[in-house]
Amino acid sequence: MSVISVSIPSDLLEKLKKVEEEEGYSNRSELMRESVRDYLNEYRKRRNREGEAIGFLSIMYGLEDKNCSEKIDEIHHQNDELVEGSLHLHFDDKNCFDIWMVKGRVKEITELIEKLKTTMGTKHIGNDLVNI
Repeated sequence: MSVISVSIPSDLLEKLKKVEEEEGYSNRSELMRESVRDYLNEYRKRRNREGEAIGFLSIMYGLEDKNCSEKIDEIHHQNDELVEGSLHLHFDDKNCFDIWMVKGRVKEITELIEKLKTTMGTKHIGNDLVNI
């Protein structure tokens, strides 16, 4: 088995420790392996979808990173043909939460999701898509 090193923010580590304890994992590596397997399954599902879809994207990012906010706005406007509507909330004094309603080709929506996921400063990108 390979050994790797991962850097994560301390607040995320605390949440990880809590899940490890609550779910009864024997060690953190076991939890990380299961998390990676779950992510890879979701990744495969997204990649295997074809045709048209409708749904929403949820985006959480920090207020402290002005570049992130500007980049997300830029991505939103670059994808007007996919984003049918959006809602912006100041979740708390440190975070924003956006919901984008999307409709279009699954391939293009997936590319949009990947672009958001690789934007520095994003804390969560979720989606729920339905083929139409």
